[in-house]
Amino acid sequence: ASPASPASPASAPDSSSGRAAIVVSDLDWTMVNHNQGDHHTDLKAFNAVWEASFACNPRSQLIFSSGRSPELYEQLANEAPLLKPDVLVCSVGTEMIFLRDPSQHEIHDAWEAWLNGEGWDREVVERQVEEVRGAFGDISVTMQQDSEQRPHKVSYKVGGGDVEAFIQALAERLSASHGMNVNVIYSGGQDLDVLPARASKGKALRFLLDRMPDHPPVLVCGDSGNDVELFEVEGVYGCIVGNAHAELREWYERRGRGNGKMHFCKGEGPAGIVESLAHFQLL
Repeated sequence: ASPASPASPASAPDSSSGRAAIVVSDLDWTMVNHNQGDHHTDLKAFNAVWEASFACNPRSQLIFSSGRSPELYEQLANEAPLLKPDVLVCSVGTEMIFLRDPSQHEIHDAWEAWLNGEGWDREVVERQVEEVRGAFGDISVTMQQDSEQRPHKVSYKVGGGDVEAFIQALAERLSASHGMNVNVIYSGGQDLDVLPARASKGKALRFLLDRMPDHPPVLVCGDSGNDVELFEVEGVYGCIVGNAHAELREWYERRGRGNGKMHFCKGEGPAGIVESLAHFQLL
């Protein structure tokens, strides 16, 4: 169910150059519905809407914000008919790649310097994960593949046991023993990412928007726990796709229901994004 009446968009269309909007979307199960196999019917429908209504306006931006590394993004881009985004935010908000205007890479450099500002040390994180895991005998913690281990992200697959208690114990150990503040994100029922406290998809988006004065309305779209902070960025419209994972559904029930800027979609994946564009009168 969605709120009864959406808030009005902040800007009207310019008939000479199309509508202006910033769409920020997760990739797997949000922009790409893997249940559609090689057909990608709904993704192609979103692409057509974007190109017809938004792409010709220079104020519009398409931003992909994914837990994937740049390498795994390229793999997905070779498998699905993804549009080329203006900005690719990878590795749960820890890396920014400006695909349409590489001259903006200095923004990534500033972001990286910001992430290093609180004594981040991934080797310490790895050691502490091993030590804390020893106190949780019923939990399985396995490092993800090498491509997903990034300078500001340590990633694991977890299963069994009390994951929330493990996360709390890990964060407390890093803070108490090493003075390191971290952001531990659990998503998709199995993925655990440890980032600097200054990093997340939402914090990366806020960093970008602060450098876009007078930006048009922003629609953020997601399906899992690592998307929560996107929905908490002030002023955005939210699209929670119909196939959202339990942790995002629970967040919506606690924090999003009744908020006129949050829409829980009937449509899954990219169909939900198009549904939300219409719901918020951005189309």
